[in-house]
Amino acid sequence: MSKTLSDRQLIAMIQSGGAAANLAVTELYQRQQVALTSFLAKRVPETMVADIFHDSILKLIENTQKGLFEGASSLKTYLYGIAKNLCYKYLEGCRKRAKDCTYFPSICSESNCPEHTLMEAEAKDFLDQAVGSISPQQGKIVQLWSQAYSMKEIAQTLGYQSEGVVRVTKMRSFRQLTNRIQSDDTLQRMYRELRA
Repeated sequence: MSKTLSDRQLIAMIQSGGAAANLAVTELYQRQQVALTSFLAKRVPETMVADIFHDSILKLIENTQKGLFEGASSLKTYLYGIAKNLCYKYLEGCRKRAKDCTYFPSICSESNCPEHTLMEAEAKDFLDQAVGSISPQQGKIVQLWSQAYSMKEIAQTLGYQSEGVVRVTKMRSFRQLTNRIQSDDTLQRMYRELRA
């Protein structure tokens, strides 16, 4: 099957059922498997990646055939939303199982809680994409500043003559980051999700 099929065509094929739906699902698997499994591998244990990937595809098919998804967003966006929700459900189940276990009462401390781990991974993805829009030197300043280095320590570490240069560069870096986030729909969405 050609990758030239639009989302609308794939939705129509899934809704029609039968052989056309099978072809559409095969196409979805081929288009999304590598990227979505990579997305999932950052969020859940490796042993769960394939299950959540397949469950996401099945949920997309089910919702499309029931008329719950009609293409208001792209198939990819909808599929990733399903996958993300399934990740949360899996991680919530882990947290509940850990909470119910009296033998290991501290198994879900703040540092190893599944939800906290997922939120940290999403925040890291967001920051990696945003910081990728500034120069490497600016990125180093932002990174050191985020690790609670003083302006003086940053200047010494990076070989600047004065703290003032570091302050100005940090200010410009944050201005660029803000502009980048405001001009990029993906980064805006990630920012809103992190703030929610």
